[in-house]
Amino acid sequence: LPLPYDVWVKEYEKVLGRTLNSLNPLETQVGWAHYVLKSNPDMSKDEIKKGYRRLIQKFHPDRWKSNRPYADVAGSTVVSAWNRIEGDLK
Repeated sequence: LPLPYDVWVKEYEKVLGRTLNSLNPLETQVGWAHYVLKSNPDMSKDEIKKGYRRLIQKFHPDRWKSNRPYADVAGSTVVSAWNRIEGDLK
């Protein structure tokens, strides 16, 4: 399950041993979005979009009928990450 932004920030801060307040919030959000989409800034928009579509299919609620809340959270996290990346690429 991809981590929502606020949880990801807390985990990342544990790894760094400091808070992310000193970083540009936009850079932090873009980093989180790449983490969720399993991409990196060097990838083309088409490559990132393929990864986004793959994850949306993976977490589609019809595939998770027995655990729909899980699929809803994962799907909304993936969509939020794509929106962040797409805004950055424009």
